[in-house]
Amino acid sequence: MLLSFRSPNFFLSAALIKPAAEVVALYYCNNDFDQCINKISMMGQDVDCNAAQISTLLGIAYGIKNINIDMMFGINIENIKTLDKD
Repeated sequence: MLLSFRSPNFFLSAALIKPAAEVVALYYCNNDFDQCINKISMMGQDVDCNAAQISTLLGIAYGIKNINIDMMFGINIENIKTLDKD
């Protein structure tokens, strides 16, 4: 059964699913920052909030030395391949 935004159970289910996804990602990431962010991002839902919360926790727990340099400075637009034929 799909829940609509008007359903009172919709927000309750979202409040239970999101933290559960975070716990699953943390449990199965083997203390690997990149793997954890990948797992939480692939679970769907409102992943930007989940990934932000987990990345903050892992950054505090393991320190900046364990975060991949590519994760710190965003996407380098020059490294993105496009389908343009020009």
